[in-house]
Amino acid sequence: MKKVILIVLAVLVLGAIGLGSLFFIGIRGISTREPTAAEKTMLLTSEVFEQYGFTNLFHETCGSYSAKLNIDGSTEVEFEYDNSLHAESDVFYLQSDAMLEPTEKDAEESFKIMVGAMKVGLKIGGCRAEEQAGLCTLGDRNYAATIFNAENYPAGTMAVIRNGRIMHSLMVVGIYFDTREDLEELLAPVISGASPEKFGTD
Repeated sequence: MKKVILIVLAVLVLGAIGLGSLFFIGIRGISTREPTAAEKTMLLTSEVFEQYGFTNLFHETCGSYSAKLNIDGSTEVEFEYDNSLHAESDVFYLQSDAMLEPTEKDAEESFKIMVGAMKVGLKIGGCRAEEQAGLCTLGDRNYAATIFNAENYPAGTMAVIRNGRIMHSLMVVGIYFDTREDLEELLAPVISGASPEKFGTD
């Protein structure tokens, strides 16, 4: 069952979001560009969450895409929706990433680092991630957790999934997922639709 939370619960966690990713990937990029149409299909966007009751989102002004080549040879694409850019928006944050690593070994290492980095970022922001075993079974490796704010209320969901050489990560605040069926219904299309050939192609 999908649960939309009260505004006051989400606000307390928004300052923590993105810190983990910053630690992990912020210094790795050597070139940036706009993602191609094919790359964008491997990401979740804010429009998808309208089905969960978010009817006051400003997709064009609060949402943004980016793509970059990292110094280790990996390619990363990202969609981010940050509601702090629009005061009238529903309280909602989304960060969806897809990364292609040179080898499966590299992807496995990035999986471990990303999980740790996201958890550290939340902790610095006064929040925490509580792993939910069995909440996600997609891919070769997976991790899913509920994000709790400083008041110990559930405020969002994070997930990291490795499938071959491709790693996906999700951070969403304003809604959390408490069943495997609901979370995998959201994630399965971007996971199954991703392929190495889509990175860097139109």
